[in-house]
Amino acid sequence: AGQANGEGIDGFRGGVNGGANRNAHDGAHTNFIYRSPVVNFGSASATGNVLEIDWFGGEGRGGNVALDPTSPGEIIGKTTGGTEDGVKGLGLLNLTTGNYDAFSYKDGNGGGTQTKTFTLDELTEAGVSLTDSYQLDFIENDDGGWGWTRMEEVRIDPLAIGENSSSTFVITDIDFSSDQKVTLTWNSREGQVYAVKYSVDMVDWDGDLDDSIDADPGDQTTRTFNLKDAGFNGRAFFRVEKAK
Repeated sequence: AGQANGEGIDGFRGGVNGGANRNAHDGAHTNFIYRSPVVNFGSASATGNVLEIDWFGGEGRGGNVALDPTSPGEIIGKTTGGTEDGVKGLGLLNLTTGNYDAFSYKDGNGGGTQTKTFTLDELTEAGVSLTDSYQLDFIENDDGGWGWTRMEEVRIDPLAIGENSSSTFVITDIDFSSDQKVTLTWNSREGQVYAVKYSVDMVDWDGDLDDSIDADPGDQTTRTFNLKDAGFNGRAFFRVEKAK
């Protein structure tokens, strides 16, 4: 069975259910999926962990499991064929393909909380795309066994939260000076190239202050622009995008 800690839900466990292949300790359900909001790792930090999962309880993928589930449809529709049955873990669901690109499971039984961590490089090596958006599925199709696994907490790089987070970026600081210069700071990822767009009406964003800005080291980039040289004589609005 699977359990999930969270507001409003202390856990999910099977009740009593009869049948040759069901046990009282894990009945009343065959499988379930708990699903997260949308995430996108395109602008996540290139250093440190971008995804951390705290597991507690039993082994998430036992030795009898030959394959990982391919898609949510297999779990809900019970069409895994048996070789993917018996998992309790977290799948990264690619919203473009509809399939799982990577998984996280608890290793072994007992032993307290186990934290599984992923850097951006580790996610991409596992098959995660930096252009597609994802949802995180806590999946369980281990019916009729004593084993249980609890997902206690998931931590995600704030830069990865939200759909299409790789295309538009949050300006975290803006400073105007008396000599008509503006300094902008935004969340960024080292190795990426950005464009700073401007508008006078928040409708037309065709203008560029700079369309080829290399990210600064770390997770933020700061640049100063001369508004007088750009021809501004009134209000202006700014946004940052990944350069095309």
